[in-house]
Amino acid sequence: MSTAVATQNVKIALSLTTLQEVQAFCAILAKTDMVPKHYQGKPDSILVAAMHGQELGLPILQALQSIAVINGVPSIYGDAGLAIVRSSGLLEDFEEWLEIDGQRVKEVPNLIEAAASNHRIVQWCSSKRKGAKVARITTYSVSDAKTAKLWQKKGYNGSETPWCTVPGRMLMFRCRGFNLRDEFGDVLKGMKFVEEVQDYDVEMTPDSSGTFHPVPTPDDTAKPKAGSKMGDLLKAHAPVPPVMPVMPTPVDVPVPTPSEPVEPEPPVEPEPPSEPESPVSPPPVADQSETIKKELTALCKAPKGAALAAGIQKMFKLKPQEMYPANAAHHELFLRALKEAKEKL
Repeated sequence: MSTAVATQNVKIALSLTTLQEVQAFCAILAKTDMVPKHYQGKPDSILVAAMHGQELGLPILQALQSIAVINGVPSIYGDAGLAIVRSSGLLEDFEEWLEIDGQRVKEVPNLIEAAASNHRIVQWCSSKRKGAKVARITTYSVSDAKTAKLWQKKGYNGSETPWCTVPGRMLMFRCRGFNLRDEFGDVLKGMKFVEEVQDYDVEMTPDSSGTFHPVPTPDDTAKPKAGSKMGDLLKAHAPVPPVMPVMPTPVDVPVPTPSEPVEPEPPVEPEPPSEPESPVSPPPVADQSETIKKELTALCKAPKGAALAAGIQKMFKLKPQEMYPANAAHHELFLRALKEAKEKL
């Protein structure tokens, strides 16, 4: 006697049509261990990542695995970037290779040792878009990485970065990112690669949740580093500490003996009191609020200008609701700081 067990295929299909349904689904994902750590417990971040993934044609779960937030900037991993371009149907041909001293290599050697021996190491990337007459070819060499101060770059407290452990992969991703963004910017929607963005401006490190943040340095809470234009500017206008009077060093005065008569000193007539000098009032300080508002608005509209403006406001220890110093005596220094920041852009 045999028993037949009927099996059924289980198919899950979700149709999320309202914001409430999407939020409920994101809340479920945030409670699981099946999403990256920097999304766990953060349903709102999952929702934003899903919206970015929708722009790139990624399903929500794939978007969570492919998009990372570095210093508030959503970025995609290098492997995901190539997958998005391939799935667009616009990529006709793609090739990547490494050359050492002008010769292609099939196996990647120890690049750090090869670079130390003065071998010329260049990563190549070629992509051809459908309908384009020629392929786009991009290179990124060890020399380029050294110029950008990336080669064998150390992290906070001397920890090794991927430029120390997997330099070949970093050359490949940097070259691939430049190539695909130039040729398929409409497909990638302006998204940059994680492997590139994590090297921008400040050193980045993931915290225990996997989210990348700027690494704090011992001077972050102190005044700007000496040698910088901003540091020299603030140093020149810093308040001068009061000079404490120098007390004379006591000396031993011989005590007269009884055998030596001491003549009394003649009384000293007090000097007539001098007439007090008339106080000189300082010149009035001009209020430059309107000029500061214009300069601050112009700076925030520039790329990375908002971050520079926030750094200047933090430097002046402004409250969250303050855009600029309330004291008109500080307006000129604040304006000069804004102009210094604009020159860096």
